[in-house]
Amino acid sequence: MRRKSNFHKIFHYDYKILVKSLHFLCKLVKTEKMKQCLECDERLLGRSDKKFCSDACRSSFHNQKKDVFAPDSSRYQLMVNHRLLNFLFATQKKWGNSLAIQPLLTLGFNPNVFTSSYEQNGKEYRFCYEYAFCINEGELELLI
Repeated sequence: MRRKSNFHKIFHYDYKILVKSLHFLCKLVKTEKMKQCLECDERLLGRSDKKFCSDACRSSFHNQKKDVFAPDSSRYQLMVNHRLLNFLFATQKKWGNSLAIQPLLTLGFNPNVFTSSYEQNGKEYRFCYEYAFCINEGELELLI
């Protein structure tokens, strides 16, 4: 009588494990190649929801994203308006309460950028932080 060998069964079982392992590794490599650091484009390894390769890249990305004093930001325009209004209020005795708005516009003042406003008696009063102003017929009125 010839004895049957278990070699075929063992080989088949090991082959299935090998195929599954290779399939898993291929998936892992494909997904890892797709994930890159949002700042420096370096390949990311580790957690599946990781976005940055280091704390430095994360900080740099978020600092660029919210550049506070970029000339096109509203915060920058508020800063310009505040500085001009601060100067006008400091020299109010010299200029008076009403000023032509055109020279202010050339200096960078934007009356449409303000922190708050309210309406009373048909007039809109605008605030740039602690300074209040009103625009009437091409003139800027400073309010104390």
